[in-house]
Amino acid sequence: FFENVPAVENKLRTLNDVGLGYIHLGQSATTLSGGEAQRVKLATELSRVATGRTLYILDEPTTGLHFEDVRVLLEVLMALVERGNTVIVIPSETDPIAATEFYTVLETSDVPDGVINVVTGAKDQLAKVLAEHDDVDGMWYFGTAAGVKAVELASAANMKRTWTSARGRDWLDPREGEGREFLRHASEVKNIWIPYGE
Repeated sequence: FFENVPAVENKLRTLNDVGLGYIHLGQSATTLSGGEAQRVKLATELSRVATGRTLYILDEPTTGLHFEDVRVLLEVLMALVERGNTVIVIPSETDPIAATEFYTVLETSDVPDGVINVVTGAKDQLAKVLAEHDDVDGMWYFGTAAGVKAVELASAANMKRTWTSARGRDWLDPREGEGREFLRHASEVKNIWIPYGE
C-alpha cells in the first residue's frame, strides 16, 4: 500500500520482519507487551543506516511469541550478526522454556557454533559468575543492592571494569537507555609510559 512512499514502506516492512505484522497503524504504545515494545525499538534501529558496530541487548524478546515468530525474530538477529553487530539475548528467569525454544531454533539454523551463546539462570547468580570470569573484560550490572555488592567484590579479584547500580532504569527512555554515560562506561582510557632519554 505504501510502496510509493519508501520511508513509510521501509519502516512497515521492518516491523513485519521482526514479527510485528499484526500491529495496527495508530495502535497505542501502551497496549504493547514488553517484548513487543523491544521489537518496535529493534525495528527502529534496523530501519537506520547500518554501521556494523552496534551492540543490541534484548531482554526476553521471545516471551509470548509463537514458535514461528521466534524463527522470524531469529532471522532478523542473524542478519544483525552477519553485518558485524553484537547481539545479546536475555531469556526470562520465570519462563526458561522460551530460551529452550530459541536454542532449538538455533540448533536447526546455519549459525556457526559459538556465534550465539544462550545463558539461563537467576540474574544475580549469572552476574556473579561473569564477574569472576577472567575472560570477561568488563561488567555492567543493574539490579539488586546485594547483586551490586557481589559483582563489585567478584570483579575486584581480577580487576574487571564495572558499572553497577541498584536503581531501576527505563531502558526505552533515551535519557536513561543511551547517551554519553554509556559511552563513558564503554570506553577505557589507558596510559602508556614511553621511556626516553639516556
